[in-house]
Amino acid sequence: MLLSAELRTLPHLKQPVGHRAIGVVYRPQFEQFGNYVPSLIPERYDAFLFLDRTQALHPLPTAPQPNVPPDLYPWGE
Repeated sequence: MLLSAELRTLPHLKQPVGHRAIGVVYRPQFEQFGNYVPSLIPERYDAFLFLDRTQALHPLPTAPQPNVPPDLYPWGE
């Protein structure tokens, strides 16, 4: 993990870079128009973590309740 104070000293991170915004829905036809935001990495993030290996997440098993609409904000608003 690199803290932003360490990243501020790197010359190539003093230039804005485009990176994919978190939460963007991928639609190839709009990729060039708005899925990336310009960022100064040390200014946008408090720390930067590089993961060399990851694996896909799998949904938790849940059973819908009959005749009850799904809760849009199960974690609270």
